[in-house]
Amino acid sequence: MKQVISMLCVMALAFSLVAGIGDFGSASAAEAGSNVLVAYFSATGNTRPLAGYAADILGADLYEIVPAVPYTSADLNYGSADSRTSTEQNDPSARPAIAGRVEDMTQYDTVLIGYPIWHGQAPRIISTFLESYDFSGKTILPFCTSGSSPIGTSDDNLHVLAPNAHWLNGTRFPAGTTRAAISAWLDANGITAATPDATPAPTPVPTAEPTPVPTETPTPTPVPTVEPTPVPAVTPTPVPAPAKNGWQWESGGWRYYSDGMMVRSNWIDDAGERYYIDTNGIMVSNGWKYISGAWYYFEKSGAMVSNNWKYDAGVWYFVGADGKMFEGFAEIDLGRADDGWYYFNEKHDGTFGHMMTGWRYINGTWYYFNPKHDGTFGRMITNNWVHDGGDWYFVGPDGKMYEGLTEIDLGRNDDGWYYFSPNHDGTFGHVLTGWHNIDGTMYYFNPNHDGTYGRMVTNR
Repeated sequence: MKQVISMLCVMALAFSLVAGIGDFGSASAAEAGSNVLVAYFSATGNTRPLAGYAADILGADLYEIVPAVPYTSADLNYGSADSRTSTEQNDPSARPAIAGRVEDMTQYDTVLIGYPIWHGQAPRIISTFLESYDFSGKTILPFCTSGSSPIGTSDDNLHVLAPNAHWLNGTRFPAGTTRAAISAWLDANGITAATPDATPAPTPVPTAEPTPVPTETPTPTPVPTVEPTPVPAVTPTPVPAPAKNGWQWESGGWRYYSDGMMVRSNWIDDAGERYYIDTNGIMVSNGWKYISGAWYYFEKSGAMVSNNWKYDAGVWYFVGADGKMFEGFAEIDLGRADDGWYYFNEKHDGTFGHMMTGWRYINGTWYYFNPKHDGTFGRMITNNWVHDGGDWYFVGPDGKMYEGLTEIDLGRNDDGWYYFSPNHDGTFGHVLTGWHNIDGTMYYFNPNHDGTYGRMVTNR
């Protein structure tokens, strides 16, 4: 009996040692860190949820770019030329300070940078962030939020601040963009969650075989077998997949779905912007598009430009409130100093819609459009002298070139009567000097360049 008790003690000690060794070997390795950073600046909170979606989808680290001096509501008054945002955005060298730093930027291979659009560009604090670290060899994917402004050149202008990084094309999102849209955008750019390193398997530890203890085997009591009651199989009712709705990134382009149907050849109004889907179901972007007999311009974001000037390939155009390119004689009224009448070419000769300058013959009358880059380039000249090709002309308050005997009254020393050639012999509209027979009477017009050139001489 003592021999049996001794053997049982030895077995208990062996099992205790084996159990201790097993607990040590089962400790798991630490999870691998992320190689993606999502950095964002969000003064009003519109950019923050999008950055959060991206970080959550990628399992990335999230870093908020916090200004050392917070922006107040007065600072964010974009309509005031004296507000902090306006002052900073008008100064390319402005670098607002950031509170805190990214602890170890070297661990990241990919950096997403989110920001709002301020005066058409990224806030200057993004410049501070980019100049604070070495991004050489890293991939940078910018994104922005705005109510209406496109991303425009805001991302391109950031490239010079990290010239040795690999920049991907930026994208603008409206406020309220969904997590699904962010996920599709990340997939389209090939940005995926980092795969952690595999945890090595623990080295097996040999265990001692316990000495067997003889025991009496009891005779088992037979248990009667109970046949289970058959349960009829239930075929599950298939649940249909939810219909696609809204924007979806597919096959290299943005598509729009309505109740599962892909939109084609139609307009989409979304978040205050207007977009057009072509016959292939792809959103039109970054250039002119001829739609139903009119030309429209779409920004890089796909938003249609409306009621504004557009400078493209060295030429000025204007698109109306409905987005259509202007043609012919048109008045521009934007509440700006350069408002007035302009002429946009009506000829389909490769210059259709171009803003024209110089003399233009419109509906039987000559008009002159300013060719000088003095802040009113292209605007029709009214009620003033025009010196062109070595000759003087005068255009009235309605912009029409004067002809014949006309009194000029501008409240100047050279006011008086002038004679503008009525002859269609290549001198039409020219100020004439010397003697001229007008309706049977001879008049003399000053030929001297003494400040009253061309004015009719009287009482001499």
